[in-house]
Amino acid sequence: MKVLALILAGGTGTRLGVLTETLAKPSVYFGGKYRIIDFALSNCAHSQLEGIAILPQYRPVELISHVAMGRPWDFVRRTSYFAVLPPHKEWYQGTADAVFQNIEYIDYLKPDTVLVLSADHVYLMDYRPLLKYMDLKNARAVLAATTVPWEEASRYGTVITDEHERIMEFQEKPAEPKSNLVNMGIYAFKWHYLRDLLLEDSVREESSHDFGADIWPRVVGSGEPAYAYRFDGYWLDVGTIKSFWEGHMDLVAPFPRLNLYDPRWKIYTNPADLPSPIFLGSGSARSALVSEGSVVKGNLLRSVVGLQTFIDDDAEVVESVIGPRSYVGKGAKLYRVITGESVCIEEGVVIGEGEDLPNEVAPQIYTDGITVIGRNASIVKGSHLGRQVAVQEGAVVNGVYGSGAFIYRQ
Repeated sequence: MKVLALILAGGTGTRLGVLTETLAKPSVYFGGKYRIIDFALSNCAHSQLEGIAILPQYRPVELISHVAMGRPWDFVRRTSYFAVLPPHKEWYQGTADAVFQNIEYIDYLKPDTVLVLSADHVYLMDYRPLLKYMDLKNARAVLAATTVPWEEASRYGTVITDEHERIMEFQEKPAEPKSNLVNMGIYAFKWHYLRDLLLEDSVREESSHDFGADIWPRVVGSGEPAYAYRFDGYWLDVGTIKSFWEGHMDLVAPFPRLNLYDPRWKIYTNPADLPSPIFLGSGSARSALVSEGSVVKGNLLRSVVGLQTFIDDDAEVVESVIGPRSYVGKGAKLYRVITGESVCIEEGVVIGEGEDLPNEVAPQIYTDGITVIGRNASIVKGSHLGRQVAVQEGAVVNGVYGSGAFIYRQ
């Protein structure tokens, strides 16, 4: 086998708050009908990779069910190898340890190159130019990199390169970044080289066994000629509430930065076989994405609506992301709201009015005026919720809660 893609899908997604309380981040819905992992899987399918393995960890059951042995991506026919490899010895201690624990599987497949991917990012990318770039550089290690606004660079591993794109310095989430060229979490290694790195890392007691924190600083520090492959397309780490919301707003912008309508690069998913969405009565949508099986009788503005969702008469949904199989009742008003799946918002509920106050439990997670409601929660008729409110999965909310409240499941 020439190339084996390893998709790291163990993320707990703690910065997504109540959206990932009982759901792995790669399994979270994005764009109404897709799961976040669908983007990496679809990229693999379009790139015609020979072998693909998914390494899940946190809450893997729903993810494994969704992947369905790769049928939606035609991996059974397209590839020579497809597998899901959950932890079989002990809990993965880090991203590098996830690969280390599967060394025997990888050795059995005898790949020349291993492509390590994250299941947590939204992007459209053909991996073949990256692999060709690796061959042209005669490199044993290459990472994909992109530029981000300077104020966001401290969230990522930052890369400093010379005029030939050789990596001269790598810093993992520095407080004061020297560069806004950041690590995308996409790595290509010659397997024999990565194998040695993983074996060395496994016995280092001080290591966190992470690619960003341990492996890449070791590669660069050793003087190994490793290179950055610059990617200038759309790429978004949807690991925070703010970025998750911004990614959805990108979908409904006048000129969408993320184009899901390119017939040459479809995003595949486990099909739902549902009818087209329908607008009834005075139902309307402006700059909105409405998924299959949904019924809209209210009004949508700059919003994304998931599969099989019902927006009732006179409801107003603005700059919001409504999860699949949800209900928004008559006359409800939603402003900057994100919901998980199967959320019931009853008649006359108002969410998202008032001033921005810090969330009383997790002010660093619930920001930018966005209220987040976990899946299977219910907001009872006539209730009012302010901004930057968090509602736990399965909670039943009845009453008035000001901005910054955290509402627990009873």
